[in-house]
Amino acid sequence: MRRYVLPLAAGAVVALSACSPADFTDRDEHRYATYAEFVEETGDDYSDVTWLPQDATRLASVQRDNGEGRMLSFTSPTGVDPAVCPAGPLTGEPYFEANWWPSGEPTDGLVCGDWQIFAAGPVWYGWTP
Repeated sequence: MRRYVLPLAAGAVVALSACSPADFTDRDEHRYATYAEFVEETGDDYSDVTWLPQDATRLASVQRDNGEGRMLSFTSPTGVDPAVCPAGPLTGEPYFEANWWPSGEPTDGLVCGDWQIFAAGPVWYGWTP
């Protein structure tokens, strides 16, 4: 039995080394049908998302349990108002990977405080680095 301990431990180290820090972080992921449901359910967690249009539907969010590293997607006929969130270069990258997030982020979009925002067709995406 003893001779198998070292190979098993080495295998575990190799397997763990392929993971990113985000893989070990507790994440809080949710989906909401409407803007009203999103506001009611998230409370203060997303209180800085004043740029989110009230006609937003099909919202998806994920964040670290400590509230950092947030991501948000939604569909909206009106979109994010560029008068509220000016155009600018997008910096950083999303903290997580999510199956509802597109591959790759553009380098330009809208910037609202810490939020980096862009649209891909009718779907809007935003993240905080």
